[in-house]
Amino acid sequence: MQREFYIFLCDFIIPEVSDILSRKNYGDVKLVGIPAGCRGHHINIGKIGEVLSQNNHESSGVLIGSASCMDLNKDILMGMPNLKLLQQEQCMELFLNREVIYHFIRQGCYLISSGWLKNYRKQIENWGFGDTETARGFFRESMKKILWLDTQLPDDLTESIKAVSAYTGLSYKTLPVGMSHCEQLIDGLVMQWKMDVEQESTNLILSRSSIRFANYFMILSQLDTLIQLADEKEIVQVIFDLINVLFAPRNIEYVSFKDDQVLQKFAYKEEAGSLQSQSGQPFEIEVAYKGMLFGIFNVMELQFPQYLEQYKEMSRVISQI
Repeated sequence: MQREFYIFLCDFIIPEVSDILSRKNYGDVKLVGIPAGCRGHHINIGKIGEVLSQNNHESSGVLIGSASCMDLNKDILMGMPNLKLLQQEQCMELFLNREVIYHFIRQGCYLISSGWLKNYRKQIENWGFGDTETARGFFRESMKKILWLDTQLPDDLTESIKAVSAYTGLSYKTLPVGMSHCEQLIDGLVMQWKMDVEQESTNLILSRSSIRFANYFMILSQLDTLIQLADEKEIVQVIFDLINVLFAPRNIEYVSFKDDQVLQKFAYKEEAGSLQSQSGQPFEIEVAYKGMLFGIFNVMELQFPQYLEQYKEMSRVISQI
């Protein structure tokens, strides 16, 4: 199953990030909006956990927020190892440098983005003033003007900014900022995730290679012992022990042949019983000498059948020895 990377962020910033993802063709990156929590200072972290686990337990994500993340402590995040937190002081840091943002705030500006304007009716509802006069009274006491950070979305938002200006009683000013700042941030997050996945895959390959090397070393280390043995029973016992360590089967049986006829059988474990295991046909290791088959080890009920192909590869080495 393909891994996916989820970006969780405020509903009012979704339009810009969605536009970036569509242009970048990041098919394995999913965008999930969360309700704006600027006043409540909390988000539904449990819902985020459900999204991460519902399709792929290997999916991971990043939560981008400011005031909405204030109540998230380390214990909550430690319980969700697949989720990282990118906490900013101001949500508008996605579009503008922090120092510049505070410069405008000190001048009494109320900052909004183009994505914010696309959903301005919902934001006005969240303000909860009840009527226009109450809203105007509040904003005139605390703010001097509205500063629209125009991120250049492909939408005409002129009527929207006029409506917000009329509702708050504040004049507005437009500052074209584009989305290059936000795009660099999103690119960085996605590239870091891809690098982490690649590193994890590399570590897994190295780990498997180390295990394979250890297994082959164990097999080859028996060569010196085997070539000094002449008695078939002793040889079979050594290989029994080797198979038991490598494959951890429930049952092992050795069938000795002579002239294509079964000569005798040796059972490594008392419960060997039938050659038919619960998981299907036994895993066989054929032993030949000078082109003639003289024995088969039946390895039954493997503890880890998912590694059957790797076991078969090792069995060829055992057969050659």
